[in-house]
Amino acid sequence: MKRKRFRFWKLIAWMLAVFALCLAFIQTNPGKNLLASIISDRLSRSENLDVEIGAVSGWIPWDMQIDQVSLGDAKGIWLTVSNLDFRLIMGELLDGRVRLRRLGADEVVWHRLPEGNGNGKKKEGRPMEVDLLEIHLDGLDIEQFRLEKEVAGIALEYSVHSGGITLLTTGRLSGEIAVGGDAEGVVYMDALLGKTST
Repeated sequence: MKRKRFRFWKLIAWMLAVFALCLAFIQTNPGKNLLASIISDRLSRSENLDVEIGAVSGWIPWDMQIDQVSLGDAKGIWLTVSNLDFRLIMGELLDGRVRLRRLGADEVVWHRLPEGNGNGKKKEGRPMEVDLLEIHLDGLDIEQFRLEKEVAGIALEYSVHSGGITLLTTGRLSGEIAVGGDAEGVVYMDALLGKTST
């Protein structure tokens, strides 16, 4: 009995040691580069989505900065984000929630609308349902949000700020966004989103 208990605690100690080593590795420059590469590859699995993630800095996963993020398709890049900055509250993940204390960027540029799937055909088989996560965004700050002429008909520039946005697992989206620049005002959100199929 004592031997089984000893083996159990030895296994727990090894698992914690491996976790600590992995966490320490991703704090290094090679670890951050590897993480950016893995995330880019995983998000780019679709034929019509190419995600590029630039240099990652900060303390992963709690307080991270990414110098450049771009989304593209077969025609090239359609969205770029400069100096993405976010702070994740890890304790909330244990309760099944994603909570960002802060999400910000110096500049977001929407160059053009993304391409559709091109052939107009849906994939064969049963659609996969995606369950919604509970997400809380405590602060959103985008200093410069640009819509290029190909998106809005004319080039527009905004600043976007929010003190809180919430998406519940029921699909309820609520919060408010303050907009400044070429148009000014406050956008109030209260919507019910359903499960999506892919």
